[in-house]
Amino acid sequence: MTKRRILFLNTMGIVGGQEVVMLDIVRGLDRLRYEPFAATLRPGLLVDTLRAERVETRVLPPHRIRQPLKFAAAIAALTQILVRERIDLVHCNGDVLLLYGVLAALPLRVPCVWHVYEPVDTSSSGFNRLVYHAQKRLRAAWTIFGTAAVEESYLRYYPQLGPHTPVMPGVDVDAVRRGADPLRARQRLGVSAEVPLLLAIGRVQRSKGHRELLEAVALLDRASPQPHVVVCGGPPVGTDADYPAALAELARARGLAERVHFVGQVSDADKHDLLSAATALVHPAHYEAFGIAVIEGMAAGRPVIVTDAIGPKSIVSGSGGGEIVPRRDVPALASALERLLSDPAKARRAGELGQAHVQRHYDRRVMVKRVAEIYDAVLASRGR
Repeated sequence: MTKRRILFLNTMGIVGGQEVVMLDIVRGLDRLRYEPFAATLRPGLLVDTLRAERVETRVLPPHRIRQPLKFAAAIAALTQILVRERIDLVHCNGDVLLLYGVLAALPLRVPCVWHVYEPVDTSSSGFNRLVYHAQKRLRAAWTIFGTAAVEESYLRYYPQLGPHTPVMPGVDVDAVRRGADPLRARQRLGVSAEVPLLLAIGRVQRSKGHRELLEAVALLDRASPQPHVVVCGGPPVGTDADYPAALAELARARGLAERVHFVGQVSDADKHDLLSAATALVHPAHYEAFGIAVIEGMAAGRPVIVTDAIGPKSIVSGSGGGEIVPRRDVPALASALERLLSDPAKARRAGELGQAHVQRHYDRRVMVKRVAEIYDAVLASRGR
């Protein structure tokens, strides 16, 4: 059997939701059939993580699309990687990466699979719109949509898209629970076993709704013992550079400084410890196409409280795994938190139902199998 060589191309060196999905695919592929490589536009934690997984990873030369000569040099470097590593297929992991993949791979007749996670952004102006219109004229061998909402958006704005399939992100329930130690997490935080822990996992940027969570917790003056909040996630990228400091100042102003823990980006093992220690997973996002953190919380058997952002709402609705509140509605979020903290038996039951829901609908092995089937279909078509 010929081993197929897949290049995973990602924009950032960070590890956010789409990078978690990419890592899950890389880790889940049958290494007897596929050999993964990777390239990123920028250095960072993702590069270190991939290399720790023994995936050969390259960082393209520094550039911006607005800089024609440097952009051309980055495309040339990517083409050289495809030639040197004899790549059979490029997995373009993100909404702007079809441009890179097609420009680098087209002369070599290497097919590109395009994996998109966010609905088409038509509100951008100037140069970003130029990139959007350029990509409309390109064609992927196959497009994978991260959610049904993303599929609807792309089918509306990309009428000549070609073969496409929605593939929901997944999680390994056993891996989330295996070796997780709630006591270890609480000891690191300096929090005793009886104190409720509200865990928020996501990049520390305004759209994730941390501010509303802290404001809601500040309203829970009757809760005993008073809950602590754990903010778990990396710093903002591009914008919101002032947000982490503003969030810490808000915690001080509301008298929560001793009860809010900013732990930054953590390893998978530490994240699993935090999930096992949490009373609930809270994801108060203003907008979210999916929400990997939500299925991770449910996989760990934690009740979840999410907003009606399209992704989290679609995951939780009908599952019995938690509550859905309006976005940016602090009183509604506070009421949901109060209900959860005042009824441990109901919260425990929600955690059980949520975990069963994730096992049925968001199994990582199913996701990887479907992606591998797409690779096989594209490569078979290329062979013909």
